Amino acid sequence: MTWTEYYDKFYDWSESTQIKKLSSLESPGPADEVTEVMIDLAYNHEDVVNWIARKAIEQKLVFPAENIADLTNLMDEGLQKQLVFQSAGSFSKDGLEKLIGLVDAGVVVELYKSKEYIIPGDYSYLDDSYGFDDADEEYELPVKAIREMIINAHCHRLMTDESCVQVALYDDRLEVTSPGGLYNGLTFEEALQGRSKLRNKAIANVFSQIGLIEAWGTELQRIQSSAREYGLPEPEFVEMPESFRVNLYRKSLTPEMRQDGDEISTKDGESSVKFGDLSINETQKGILRVIERNNYISAASIAETMGVTTRAIEKNIKELRERGILIRHGAARGGYWEIKKNK
Repeated sequence: MTWTEYYDKFYDWSESTQIKKLSSLESPGPADEVTEVMIDLAYNHEDVVNWIARKAIEQKLVFPAENIADLTNLMDEGLQKQLVFQSAGSFSKDGLEKLIGLVDAGVVVELYKSKEYIIPGDYSYLDDSYGFDDADEEYELPVKAIREMIINAHCHRLMTDESCVQVALYDDRLEVTSPGGLYNGLTFEEALQGRSKLRNKAIANVFSQIGLIEAWGTELQRIQSSAREYGLPEPEFVEMPESFRVNLYRKSLTPEMRQDGDEISTKDGESSVKFGDLSINETQKGILRVIERNNYISAASIAETMGVTTRAIEKNIKELRERGILIRHGAARGGYWEIKKNK
């Protein structure tokens, strides 16, 4: 079926027929008609819109800037970025202005530079003279990675959860925890590959407009690359039922940096935390090691991890709490553990 045949009958068909007939298309038609069809189907069928976008990319279809602006938030951000670069040759200065605030700020600045246009005042600090990269060298941890961790946490946090984004600094790591797991069926593997599903689009758009989001869907990869550039251990991404955490590990500490003889968790997770001369049994040590890795973990999950009964775990947790070594914050669901060292 040709695009002309499809488009002429589009509004005569039911929605299910509109979608079914797409698979028989030889190629997409004019960009404005393709945009119209994508907008019409977007309300209930983001997957179909993404499929059309991929076909348009395969066919190297060029979209006017105003069409791409109309498609903002209706498709995967990574696909929109590809359409932008694929169509960039046709953009006039007026066309680029239509993308400001709707398309990733870093992409807009890159297009302005490639066409040798003056970068808009709101984005001027993203020019090469901004000097942000040089600042990283002065710090123990990469500023870029920390920025990505915090921005990502706010863009994807669950607003109906009363808890807040938590930033915690330990001897061996910086961790940022965001309420709410991965959004709308997105898997961890898809997130690492650059696929993005935004829970808080308004917040993300604000970050994009002020130039703090460089490219949609690449936050986790940028955290990883920043850590590698600094020679740090590989960051850890912890997906939990009701939250998501990123651990950015520090380099090995010198003896002078250790406090009161305490040791820290090693990269492979074999913790040797000591609590002064306090005597605790092996099960309790194991519980503390597991909680150090994930302080949102339940007693049942600790039992499963350690291969012991839940009753034994609960008994030992009770002893640790009575001795002030382990503190519980919040309710059974959504709360977290705190380990008090050198108690």
